[in-house]
Formats: sequence, structure tokens, C-alpha cells
Amino acid sequence: MPVPDSPDIVALGFVSDEVKFDALAAAHLAVVPSPYESLSIVALEAWHTGRPVLVNGRCEVLRAQCLRSNGGLWYGSYEEFREALSLLLDRAEVREALGRAGQRFVAEHYRWSVVEEKYRAMIDRLGRGAA
Repeated sequence: MPVPDSPDIVALGFVSDEVKFDALAAAHLAVVPSPYESLSIVALEAWHTGRPVLVNGRCEVLRAQCLRSNGGLWYGSYEEFREALSLLLDRAEVREALGRAGQRFVAEHYRWSVVEEKYRAMIDRLGRGAA
């Protein structure tokens, strides 16, 4: 999609992980506007760094992850986007609480050891079922 010409938008293209995580660490929040996510790596990375997310409410997966994690807000219209963004920018205590909740969610569900154990358990169940 073409990036609008605006002084508020800096299109960097591909960046290294170091630059990406430095940008997330410097951000107040991450906006994930896509309505077509099955799992948003951007949301997980934002939560990993303790940043809340503001996601498109038309994306059921992201909306459900925000509910499960308590790590972000969602919007369904421009007006809701504006109000949620204002809340997150103006209320540091809300922003920080959501960011911490998202960080806990990622640690509890997406840490490598947790994911590995889930795969091992699934493979074990499949192996017992095939026998």
C-alpha cells in the first residue's frame, strides 16, 4: 500500500531486530491496524517490551488476545480509535498497566520453553493415539 506523504510518518522499510526493539522501547504503544491477523508478531513484540497495543477491533484474533492478555485496547471506528489513542497517550498509569499485563501474557504463553512444552505434549498425544 502506498505510504501517505506526511511529516508524522517515517517509512523505514526493513530494519534490524536491534533497531526494531529500540523503536518499541522508545514508543508509548504499538498500533496494529490490520483486520487480517491470525497472530500478530508486532503485538507480541510490543507486549514483550512492556508496551500496550491498540488494535483493529474487526480482527477477532487481536481483539481476543487483548481480552485474554489485558494488554491493549481495540477500536471499531475512527472515533473509537481517537478516544483509545488519547487515553493511552494521556494516562501513563493505564498505558503502563496494560503494557505490564501484555508482558506477563507473553511470558506465560509465548516463552520458548512454554511453546516447546506445548509441542512436546501434542506430539506425545498424537503418538499415543496412533499406537
